[in-house]
Amino acid sequence: MQLLGTLLAAAATLPTLTHASTAADWRSRSVYQLFTDRFALPSGGSGPCVLGERKYCGGTWKGITNKLQYIADMGFDAIWISPVVQNINTFTQYGQAYHGYWTQNINNLNSNFGSSSDLKTLVSTAHSMNMLVMIDLTVNSMIWPGSHTTVDYTTFASPFNSASKYHDFCWIDYTNATSILLCWLGDDNVALVDVKTQDSTIRSTYNNWIGNLQSTYNFDGMRIDALKSVEIDFFPGFQKASNMFGLGENYQADPTMLCTYQPSVDGLLNFPLYYGLLFAFNATGGGMQNLANLIVQNQGNCTDVSLFGNFIENHDLPRYAGITRDQMQRLNAIAFTFVIDGFPVAYYGQEQAFTGQVDPYNREALWTSNYDETNVYFQMHKTLNAMRKQVIKLDSNFLTTNTKVLGNDVQYIVLKKGSLLSLLFNDGSYGSNDTLTIANAGYSGGTKLLEVISGNTYTCDSSGSVTVKRQAGAPMILYPASQWPSTWKNPNLAVSVDTRTTATTTVTTTYVFATAMVKSDAVTLKPSHDLSTLIVAVSAAVLGLSAFCLT
Repeated sequence: MQLLGTLLAAAATLPTLTHASTAADWRSRSVYQLFTDRFALPSGGSGPCVLGERKYCGGTWKGITNKLQYIADMGFDAIWISPVVQNINTFTQYGQAYHGYWTQNINNLNSNFGSSSDLKTLVSTAHSMNMLVMIDLTVNSMIWPGSHTTVDYTTFASPFNSASKYHDFCWIDYTNATSILLCWLGDDNVALVDVKTQDSTIRSTYNNWIGNLQSTYNFDGMRIDALKSVEIDFFPGFQKASNMFGLGENYQADPTMLCTYQPSVDGLLNFPLYYGLLFAFNATGGGMQNLANLIVQNQGNCTDVSLFGNFIENHDLPRYAGITRDQMQRLNAIAFTFVIDGFPVAYYGQEQAFTGQVDPYNREALWTSNYDETNVYFQMHKTLNAMRKQVIKLDSNFLTTNTKVLGNDVQYIVLKKGSLLSLLFNDGSYGSNDTLTIANAGYSGGTKLLEVISGNTYTCDSSGSVTVKRQAGAPMILYPASQWPSTWKNPNLAVSVDTRTTATTTVTTTYVFATAMVKSDAVTLKPSHDLSTLIVAVSAAVLGLSAFCLT
């Protein structure tokens, strides 16, 4: 706390600067997404937060500022915070606007989160800790807490205070692209009045607003909600006016559909790989081939996959720890987001293995975890962040080098990005301890590789192939040992021994990680979230020949 106090005092004396971080600045970052209302109370203590009530629970910008060190301790060097603008204060059929997405006036701040001074202090303190700040925002709608027939447009700020600045009413039909662009979200309890973003006055207003917001608060990036509800040609002008990095949400599992919005927006949240990893790491089966195909399709269809945000959960999706209770499957999925093209985006509470499945139960109060930094998931994020930063330091081309899929089978996938070799598995905590040979891995004969999580080393044969020993489902990440710093410390992860006895044999397995360190595992978990829909959305796997020898 003494260090944070020093940083706060220094931040208060800093001059106002226009930080204006570029896409290149964000490419190397690791992002921690948080809900302002649920991350930290201003007092730093604890308090009630009944998720089903959908009410404000008291988190603020000051609370975030006071807990930035927790984020830094995990190795993240960028934060993504909730929308900052004024929302309605009405208590609706669906609760309050604690999430920040129910915009009423873009010119004012959400007073529930704090003051203008609080927000400036958050940003300046983050910058003093070498941490970038991304804000969330919506441009496609304004909120009306009632029926579409009763909208009072005078409650909105000019020029949004006229019905002519909105599309004519129709409820959205998600099977029709025109409807997605022109029709309204919501229902007659809470209607999201669809802004006519084609209108030149609206575009000019939005462009001026975002430029002023950035220069006033020195933000570094923006996450733009619901891209596909806004015409593509809106975004180049908006992106330029913002003077900061843009990360768009285009909720599409198909890479060809996702990538239509790049480069109109700098970067995109990687929904195709989200669905791919969800299927691949949740169970053994055909998912690894699907994941391999999606990696290649992203690279072939998108302008720059190095600007993609990779994630395993967010505020609209089920917590990954609620999908599988298996620790190794969770850790492999997390590791994937750090070794693939783009940058990792972790949703707050992911490091505490929160298990909430749907809104509002996946928007937990983080203070209920006591900000535990000792559990295996926090430590794994810390290790993966340190690993990625080290690789970036060693290889100036790492971030812009596309990942190669060296091979895959029903239980694993092997990825090569620069000199980084990653072996990821889906067979879980009772997985194999067999050896696995990676042929033609691209290293010189005799190269010694360090597995950076366990500390084990492996030496390539004369052909450049390497044989590794699997570690009961644990992810394996390797790099040439001669380049890796001798000061590297392996993660502080517990080791446990499991003994299983059958009618004919007793098997003792030593695990790299502990197998039961999840506070919320006592909760009754649902089966894989909407897996039947996922299987339809992501094409059925066609198993190919493996490039490996499994012995």
